[in-house]
Amino acid sequence: MNVESAAFTVGYESPSQFSREYVRMFGAPPKRDVSRMKTVLMQRQGPEMPVM
Repeated sequence: MNVESAAFTVGYESPSQFSREYVRMFGAPPKRDVSRMKTVLMQRQGPEMPVM
C-alpha cells in the first residue's frame, strides 16, 4: 500500500497532510516504516520469495 492509499483509507483527503501528521506522531515519514517492514519480510521469507 502506498501513502496515498493509506491516507484515503484512514480518512484523509490529502496524502501530504497524512504524511505530515504521520511524522508528528512517529517522528519519521511513512516511507521509513515501509522500508523497515519490507526488510523484515525479506528476512522472514528468504530470498526465494519476492516482496510486493
